Amino acid sequence: MGLVVNALVLWNTYYMDAALTFIGSQQSINQNVIF
Repeated sequence: MGLVVNALVLWNTYYMDAALTFIGSQQSINQNVIF
């Protein structure tokens, strides 16, 4: 069970990083468009 929980935590962390990176890139694109 411990290994499964650790795998889920790593999986969620990976997707959170990907989502934050995507949001950051979208914000930078929007700023470039505005300016």
